[in-house]
Amino acid sequence: MNTSVAARSLSLPLSAYAGTYTSPGYSNISLCAPGEDAPSAYCASVLADFSVVDSVDNNAAPNTSLYSAYTSVWASHVRMSLADSARASPEHAQDVFAVSFVQLFPRGFGRDTTPFETHETGFGQGWVEFGVGTGGEVQGFALVLDEGAYVARRRRAGPSVGLRDVADAWFVRV
Repeated sequence: MNTSVAARSLSLPLSAYAGTYTSPGYSNISLCAPGEDAPSAYCASVLADFSVVDSVDNNAAPNTSLYSAYTSVWASHVRMSLADSARASPEHAQDVFAVSFVQLFPRGFGRDTTPFETHETGFGQGWVEFGVGTGGEVQGFALVLDEGAYVARRRRAGPSVGLRDVADAWFVRV
């Protein structure tokens, strides 16, 4: 996915997307936004881990990304960076983030204490599109990791079906 943002802004402040989300079959995910006035201990830890790695790798701009710890067999964290809205549905074109499920090593590995990040190429990467209600509240987000399956579902369902019905998963805000 092209992650360039070309002078695009979010429809809400970045902190409005932070919070806990749930979807059947997946672990809950708690998203943290940098710059929060009083981050929880969880968010302070997550943001510190990404900050250490990003200072070495010069990764995504922290003012346009959301972060989470997400422990699984193939990842330890999730990075969501403001993304090109080319794949977004028109009603949420500003609320699209590239998502990467990554393995962070903020204290390095073994004798090498240099922080780094890794991920499986072609796996655990895609995009999320947040659903924002008419009152400006974030309702949840659609996760798309398998673009081929998404395109096939979109083609079968037709243009009138919402993203939540054709995405790989829909996460509801808790």
